[in-house]
Amino acid sequence: MLEPIAHDAPSLSDTVFERIREAILTRKLLPGSRVVESTIAKQFSVSKTPVREAFLKLAQIGLIEQDARESRVVSASRKSIEDSFRVRIALEEEVMSSLAHLEDVELDSLLDLSQLSDEAHLRDDSIGRYHDARLFHLNLAQLTGNPFLSTAVANFYDLTWILRHRDSRHSEQSVGNAVQHKQIAHSLATGDIHLARTQMVDHLNQVLQAALDDMIEDIPRG
Repeated sequence: MLEPIAHDAPSLSDTVFERIREAILTRKLLPGSRVVESTIAKQFSVSKTPVREAFLKLAQIGLIEQDARESRVVSASRKSIEDSFRVRIALEEEVMSSLAHLEDVELDSLLDLSQLSDEAHLRDDSIGRYHDARLFHLNLAQLTGNPFLSTAVANFYDLTWILRHRDSRHSEQSVGNAVQHKQIAHSLATGDIHLARTQMVDHLNQVLQAALDDMIEDIPRG
């Protein structure tokens, strides 16, 4: 059962989106389970409009699968994790290939972000690790100046993060992430775009492999 949402929330559709996404991550909405606009709206005590808007955004990210008849939470499978990561790797490889034009001030900001990942690890701050890692990857995408690429990277970052944390055990790899972010930022700072691209692909492949190795085989399904 999902808790009602206060009607004075800043953006009702965004709040509904965040709450459904959290329910998918925590398996309150089980993998493969059917989700119905009217049912979700009733549980949240909102109209169907913000739920419909949230469903569209969740479908764009890949967390809800829709057809003409129904909507379902994305299923739990090795294929879902691997397919989503393969697309993300291709997107972030394109990002790295587009960053030869970076200015010193932009490189400094990336080095600062990679340092934040290190500090979050030292504090054993899992929420901080998530936000800092997300900022690092999304800032790289935004520096390309391509808004379509940035949006795609953001969507697939969120999809892969939720799938691996919902469907895998111990897949955070926080130590490796912090170190690899610093290596990527340093390679960009020294102008070695080819090395930075290789490091990014290796980094994401390692995260993917960890998620597959720790895949939970007995996940409850809807």
